[in-house]
Amino acid sequence: MLKNLFIHFSKYSLSNILIALAGLVSFPILTRMLTVEQYGVMSLIGATLTLVISFGKLGVQHSAIRFYSEINANKSPFNLTQFFSTVLTFSACAGAVFTGLWLLGLVFLPEHHYEGTVVPALFIASVLVFVRIFYSSILNIYRAKEFSGLVSMHSVSVKYGGLMCMCLLLFYWQQDLRSVYGGMVIWELLTLVLIGYHLFKHFGEHIRFSVDPALLKTMLMYGIPMLGTELAYGLLNTGDRYIIQLLIGSDDLGRYAAAYNLCNIINGVIALSVAMAVRPMYLRLWAEEGKERTRQFIEMSTKYYWMASMPIVFGLSAISEDLISLLASSKYIEGAVIVPYVMSGFAIYGSAVIIAAGIFIYKQSMKLMIFVLASVLLNVSLNFALIPMFGIKGAAIATLVSFSALTAVMYFYASRLLFIRLPLLKIAQYTLAALIMYIGIMQFHYESYLYNLIFKIAAGAGIYAAIIFLTERDVRYIVLKYTGIKA
Repeated sequence: MLKNLFIHFSKYSLSNILIALAGLVSFPILTRMLTVEQYGVMSLIGATLTLVISFGKLGVQHSAIRFYSEINANKSPFNLTQFFSTVLTFSACAGAVFTGLWLLGLVFLPEHHYEGTVVPALFIASVLVFVRIFYSSILNIYRAKEFSGLVSMHSVSVKYGGLMCMCLLLFYWQQDLRSVYGGMVIWELLTLVLIGYHLFKHFGEHIRFSVDPALLKTMLMYGIPMLGTELAYGLLNTGDRYIIQLLIGSDDLGRYAAAYNLCNIINGVIALSVAMAVRPMYLRLWAEEGKERTRQFIEMSTKYYWMASMPIVFGLSAISEDLISLLASSKYIEGAVIVPYVMSGFAIYGSAVIIAAGIFIYKQSMKLMIFVLASVLLNVSLNFALIPMFGIKGAAIATLVSFSALTAVMYFYASRLLFIRLPLLKIAQYTLAALIMYIGIMQFHYESYLYNLIFKIAAGAGIYAAIIFLTERDVRYIVLKYTGIKA
């Protein structure tokens, strides 16, 4: 099972590394070709798009992952034809409806937006509502089937193809938000056609243009609370941008959004890869091998998650000023102050999909929605209290506290359903190792941002890897075994 986890994690992490690299490529292009104010507006449009798309999915993408293993193992009254047809047909209809609602919402925008490029950009972005809702349903079917290679390939394709089209439009058409969203639309439409063709070619015998009412009801009963969770998480992850815009303005929002987006890019390499790989695996283990085997797998995954996460948190904190200055220019460097807080919050919450597995296994989606909504209220309250005092750093502190509180509540509730032992001593050990790494790499100071990055990353990787090799017997065994070195 460790081998299978490593294989799936490797595929997802490789794709997320490539996606992160694409994000790092697009980051300096967007921050330089758009004004700070335009970059801030782009972050608001992106946040709104995320919320609308999350609502349009109605949680069915989560249901697809949760119910596929049971249906495929013949432990459900439904069959695969009902599953495929219901998921795809419902998602297509929901995508069409919410695209219409997005267009209708443009009518109610303030009049001054019609004088610039915001409304044309929003009109172009409307296509993404349908595409991403329907595309998500297909991709999550493949995730449920543990087709990690195919999912990874498409995820990378969407990012790089969209980036290519966006750059062509920015350089040869308009240097504004119309080109940003126009490039995304062109490529994501093409990708949807290609993955749709692949799905119908290989699973066409299970696909009908129909919805099974009983299955849809079952999926919505699980999915709608997950929808609430996803919407609430979207607000938790992006709601502070609306408050920053309200309280201190677009320029500070642009700096905050740039640093936050950089954290999101890096965080995706570990946390998102773990979530994509681990949850389908422990749901399958639960359906096929039972409670104890599932618990062992989750506890093992938790240890390796923290081993991988801590150097990312401390490492990015150490290089944030150099990285932001190099990629986005010095006009965004003030945003570096938020990186340690945001990355710590991401790392803590990233573990929730593992340590709170009982919530997902026992289908406690309503409880999860309540927990996330409570954390949103905490986050909003903290933002209004802290931003006037500390500026964008206050928003970052609010993010850390909110994510930490949410993870703690999820874990303690989930432990009543499926108790997972936290490797607290190991977490402390990895934190200390990462702190030693941080202190070591902070000794490097060069005038060039690029030299700083090169030496800090190389030194940090070497220091942390050496500490883990010396202190972790299983890691040492694996390294010696596959390198052929005798201890």
